[in-house]
Amino acid sequence: MLDDAVMDEEPTDEEILESIRRGMQDVKAGRTRPARQAIAEIRSKLAADADARSALSIIDGAAMRKSR
Repeated sequence: MLDDAVMDEEPTDEEILESIRRGMQDVKAGRTRPARQAIAEIRSKLAADADARSALSIIDGAAMRKSR
């Protein structure tokens, strides 16, 4: 994985090929999952985070009203 200092630069051809090789090795080793499954998990986590933020804002709002 590239470090933050290099993220602004375009990858070299060799870096691109190495990333593809690593990806192919992951596929052969079974270290992948269907994109739909991964997207569903991301959506679920984002929804849970949104619910948590919403709950915290309600709690914070109630605490602010109590302190007045």
